[in-house]
Amino acid sequence: MTMAQIPDPVSEPRMARTIAFVSTHGSLRNWAEKRLYEPLVGEWNLEAVFWDRTHIIGPRGREEAERYRIACHEYQGGPWGMRELLRYFGYIMRELDSIQARGGLDVVVACDLDVLPAVVWHRLRRGLRYRIFRQEVDYYAGSRHRGMSPRARLGRWVYDTIEALFHTQCDMIFTLNRYAAARITSWGIPGRKVAVTGLWKKDEYFAEDHEAWKRTLLEQGVLTRDQLARLEGRIVISFLGFFYEFTHLRELLDVVANYPDRFALILAGRGQDQPLVEEFARRYPNILFLGWKDEDELKAIYKITDIVYQPLDPNENINWRYFGSTNKTFESLAAGCLFIGSAINERVDMNREAEFALLIDFSRDVRQQLEQLFEALLRDRGELTRRQQNARRLFQRYNHAHHARIWRALLEDRT
Repeated sequence: MTMAQIPDPVSEPRMARTIAFVSTHGSLRNWAEKRLYEPLVGEWNLEAVFWDRTHIIGPRGREEAERYRIACHEYQGGPWGMRELLRYFGYIMRELDSIQARGGLDVVVACDLDVLPAVVWHRLRRGLRYRIFRQEVDYYAGSRHRGMSPRARLGRWVYDTIEALFHTQCDMIFTLNRYAAARITSWGIPGRKVAVTGLWKKDEYFAEDHEAWKRTLLEQGVLTRDQLARLEGRIVISFLGFFYEFTHLRELLDVVANYPDRFALILAGRGQDQPLVEEFARRYPNILFLGWKDEDELKAIYKITDIVYQPLDPNENINWRYFGSTNKTFESLAAGCLFIGSAINERVDMNREAEFALLIDFSRDVRQQLEQLFEALLRDRGELTRRQQNARRLFQRYNHAHHARIWRALLEDRT
């Protein structure tokens, strides 16, 4: 979205309806929440109660809140832990009281499981009638207990029981795919209270001519002349975001290093594997580490990206049985990229609709599968084009405009 396309801020008196987004993270300009509040600008009173524990909001997030007239209630807490979370519950209760006193509450969105007890207790304790929506985004709470040991299974059962109990108090739960929805309904939550709407993107990631856009990024200052020279004429792979555990980055780095004149790898992010990424970027000219980048800069990088990489093995983290790579998947569709990922959840369904991905088989050597793909693309560049076109074909269905229609319908449905 360009600045010219951003909705005008609310300038009239406060709207008749109020919605509050409550989270334990920085929710401003975070896509999971932005896709919810942005369609309502100028129509609803927007309130955000949050605890920016990882300090991800930044000046642009705060500027966006001011422009959209989002009333911010920011908790200034200590280190994450149960004691501090209970203090935050008290803060949530007080801030929801304040919002209710100013003009009433119509909808409260619990943006993560950790805030749901405070929201449910507030409505029950105050005898209010606002609706509680639970947003489930890319995280299964039971995944805090990994593995298949009896202790891990028991831990997940405890979380599932607690989560199911609180979900019975929600008026609507929206999650990212049918696999996660099936897990929720298996707890006895009626299907009519569960909706699927993914992290579907706007048409802000795509460029037809990648080589021309590489030069554009030089002019915009996103790339240096040296970086441009290391990218020109090569198939560009990107890994953008957190370098967290079990992303199989080492395998990709090893393989790309063997194709110095044919493939280039752009990495932008931070996290556990950052020292490894920095080491490879120093050693191999076709591997570029750009550091941590803002959302707008990432969208620009997608316009020169041919392949997006993020395979996640659900045997290494059970969370990925339901989620994992969700943002990257839909960014790939919006950008028209071949996606290298996992044969899990919605990727399997979409790849059946139109083949756009290489789905990694973790029972086989990952490096070998990457090498086979690279060699196939070098033999027939049309195969890359075909999968990129399929990604854009899927984007016609899985896009932000479709999400906004689903979201508005949920808000208007009072049955």
